[in-house]
Amino acid sequence: MNIAKSVSPKSPASRRAIGLLGRFGYAARGAIYLMVGVSAGRATFDPHHKPGGFVEALKLFQHHWAGAIVLVALALGMACLAGWLAISAVYRRDHPGRAHGVLVAGLLGDAAVYVAFMGGVLGLLSGAASGGEDRLQDWVAWLVAGTGGRVLVGLAGAVVLACGAGLVTWGATGDIEGPLELPPAEKRLMLPVGRYGTMGRGAAIALVGGYIAVSAIHGRASEAHELGGALAHLRAQPYGVVATAAFALAFLGSSLLDFVVAGFRRFDPVNVSRKRRRRATRSSAPAG
Repeated sequence: MNIAKSVSPKSPASRRAIGLLGRFGYAARGAIYLMVGVSAGRATFDPHHKPGGFVEALKLFQHHWAGAIVLVALALGMACLAGWLAISAVYRRDHPGRAHGVLVAGLLGDAAVYVAFMGGVLGLLSGAASGGEDRLQDWVAWLVAGTGGRVLVGLAGAVVLACGAGLVTWGATGDIEGPLELPPAEKRLMLPVGRYGTMGRGAAIALVGGYIAVSAIHGRASEAHELGGALAHLRAQPYGVVATAAFALAFLGSSLLDFVVAGFRRFDPVNVSRKRRRRATRSSAPAG
């Protein structure tokens, strides 16, 4: 049986369930970006504060029962976001030819990333003391000690850098909001905030990829940085406080965009794909 047909969201109830997946997932991601942005913003004013990455910024929830509830909710949100992206990959048909394959691969890749984020958030519940950067540097140290390990680390850094650059490009030119049920004035106001946030987030990912690539070139695991460590190292450079503040605003902008999407987007991959195909067909039809 065709997989798409076997999970087809035909009933209103199933479509509402899919919509809830998307809304909860984007709201959870927005909450995580909010914590990252607040941590980076604090680091611009407090030189003794180390900015936190996607998991490290959540450590303040680690040692209290109420915080455990928050962490479980965020982990569940990451699972919901991964589920929404996977469903979108199955049903999106608005990009023909090779573009469709690229879109599906990107959506499934994003879904895998958020599953990994879910694991990192759940790891905080077990009282894990080491942050994402510690694990990253342990892996880099293990790899660079082996034959060909520096090449693998360098390739991994290049891939992360390329993904960040791709996100910057998509933030500048892509449909970052989706079908929002907002008045035109509010959508025009939200668009530059969302573009800045998405581009800044992509630049932060590219920065992490650059640090990983440099650690491979020099053969020193200590030069590989996760997001929090990359921002801390950047802050120590001339004019680094300005750059850190810019990244803090970018993550706050991404957080606001995710909250708006969670509240006002139409989460229906089937209808969205059909409407976009119709628009594409009309725009490509010859005038006459």
